[in-house]
Amino acid sequence: DWFSKNKKVLLFSIVLIYLYFRGTGDHGLIDPVEGVNASIALHMSAGGNYFVPRIGDALTAGRSMGTWWLFAIALKIFGWSESSVRFWSALSGLGIVLAAALTAKDSQRASWLSASICAGMLINFTVSQFASSHAIFSCLMAFMMLAILESRNDKKFLLHAHLCSVFAFISHGPEGLILPWLAVVIYSVMSEDWKLLKDFFT
Repeated sequence: DWFSKNKKVLLFSIVLIYLYFRGTGDHGLIDPVEGVNASIALHMSAGGNYFVPRIGDALTAGRSMGTWWLFAIALKIFGWSESSVRFWSALSGLGIVLAAALTAKDSQRASWLSASICAGMLINFTVSQFASSHAIFSCLMAFMMLAILESRNDKKFLLHAHLCSVFAFISHGPEGLILPWLAVVIYSVMSEDWKLLKDFFT
């Protein structure tokens, strides 16, 4: 049955979910950026204006509106806690691992290695434990690159790539659009795949 065929994947997933979510509520907000993001999201979730970010009564400017919206949703659903405000970051860390596995899906061994290496990378784990837009942005960029690779066989994945790029822009600001596009250019130059570059931008 399905369970017996996929028990390794399920076990691996359960272990990663435990490791990536286990410590998100064990410590307070230790970085100033975490405090800013949490304060803005708390104001939004408590009935404030979702389009005018505030820290208390003070207006604030920023480029991470999409991230604040996600944090506010998590606070609404799970209540006010450190684990709530870090929920999307931890989930994004797992998403990056999934994108790595799917990128190498043509080879089961390569897929397992990619997922294991990515899951064990200190930078991926560390970023996933902070309430910031970086893990979300990295996850969206990983899935954008995965969609670009898939588009070589099916052009509809180019739409998925552009959607990931747009969501990255909403969650992280201008870099969310510029860096993914730059990654496509670099990939095309390194692989000499000029058709992919033309298809992506047209």
